[in-house]
Amino acid sequence: MPLPYPGNQNVSHIVTIEEEPFTVNWNGIVAGVAPQKPTPETNAKGVALATRLNRIPAALQGIDIAPPRRGFFKSSYSPVAVSPVPTTDDEVASLIINDQNLSARISMYADDIFKRDFRIYTAPGTATSFLQTTDRVGRVPVNLVNDGFGINQVIYLLAKLLRADVKTVFIEEPEVHLHPTVIRELARALCKCVYEEGKQIVIATHSEQMLISLLSLVEEKALKPEDLRCYLSEKVGRTSKMHGQIVSPDGQIEGVWPHSSRLKLQI
Repeated sequence: MPLPYPGNQNVSHIVTIEEEPFTVNWNGIVAGVAPQKPTPETNAKGVALATRLNRIPAALQGIDIAPPRRGFFKSSYSPVAVSPVPTTDDEVASLIINDQNLSARISMYADDIFKRDFRIYTAPGTATSFLQTTDRVGRVPVNLVNDGFGINQVIYLLAKLLRADVKTVFIEEPEVHLHPTVIRELARALCKCVYEEGKQIVIATHSEQMLISLLSLVEEKALKPEDLRCYLSEKVGRTSKMHGQIVSPDGQIEGVWPHSSRLKLQI
């Protein structure tokens, strides 16, 4: 393939599998496979080969991003067109409005993290919806935009994370505007998403509280040490170096770390 790559270019290649020839058409991103002698058996083999060849594009389609500027900034929303990687509050609100199960799933996690119920209310005869939370103790519903930005940004984050077609989510500073106790509950909820929802989560954070909360889950055996990969980013001149950390089964972290070669876990 020449560079820069022309997006409309197509390359054909003949592949032989168990003496059966298949034509593979590849545009540099996605491959299509067609048997030269179509039969139910060769068609099935062609589908299997196409699935293998398209694993990387399929994985990329399952990636979403929770940007640092996230949350809901209006009192009401109406459905809008949603892009492949929705980031605006209107798009994420539309995800919740259009999925009859998403608000209930978000509510279960919000209850674990904040002890609050979350739901949407659609005014009768309109397409206008309101995002609401209810404190378990006070039992007074309030509009999400008036309930503090900590819970606001987490509801946005959960809407992204719990999408059925998303497997990997990149989250920038998940702990912003959160109390340390809530950070611990958020870490526990993220862990639950990994094991129960089959998600992969990549976090960029400056918060030792978030890191210690995750290490606490390792110490509690709620998170496997091999499932928690930690990297310390260090600025060296004009480059950034990533230092891999070693997470032990007792929730300790070793490696290159500021001021110490070993971060002690304190609960």
